[in-house]
Amino acid sequence: MRSSQKGFSVVEALLLLLATGIIAGTGWYVWNSSDEASKTLDTAASQKLATGIKKTTISTSDWQVYENKAVGLTYKYPRDWVNKENSIRGCSPLGAITFKASNCPLDIDLSSQSYIDYQTKKYGNLAGPLVNLQVFSASSQRLDNLYSELKSSNASQAGFKSIPSTTFTNNNTRGFYINQVTDSYSDNYYVIELAEDTFLYIVNRESDKHYSPDNGKQDDQNDYSQYTKTLEQIVKSIQKSSS
Repeated sequence: MRSSQKGFSVVEALLLLLATGIIAGTGWYVWNSSDEASKTLDTAASQKLATGIKKTTISTSDWQVYENKAVGLTYKYPRDWVNKENSIRGCSPLGAITFKASNCPLDIDLSSQSYIDYQTKKYGNLAGPLVNLQVFSASSQRLDNLYSELKSSNASQAGFKSIPSTTFTNNNTRGFYINQVTDSYSDNYYVIELAEDTFLYIVNRESDKHYSPDNGKQDDQNDYSQYTKTLEQIVKSIQKSSS
């Protein structure tokens, strides 16, 4: 009887050892498979992120350079964009700034060729540039004052849903940015200090709801947000140039 019980115990021990080995092996396989799957997902996510960054990166290495030493302004713009100096039409910065601008020696329209072609084909002419830049003088004014007044002036106008804004320093310039959003349009505004009492004003309409001239009803919305990143790069390239 004792011999039989001893033998039975050995068999039990062997079976227990075998079962433990199977469980441990299965557990290792599941853990290893999960770890490999996790690594695969991480790699895929990293590749997707890298691809996204690559697609949104804008290279400026082949951009053209505009320089006007008379007003102390230099910036870069894409080769397929048209940079057009206008005859001086008077000062037209927005809001409170308009009343402080005493002289505007430079007015430039800047548009991509594709935007010009689209506007011309759809409406028969270029109703307005994609971006307008204007250098203006404002005697005894400082950038911070203009920022406060423009923001307050626009905020007080009826119809504005939001006016996000910020100040920034770029290269050797200081400036501020304001984004106006209404039910009809969204505009980007930049004001950059070029010298004492001299500023660069930039406006870009990011989206606009148009009305049919035939029936007065809204018939489409043009979205130009595809150019926003390019405009940001143009702004980043702005520098003061010495005469």
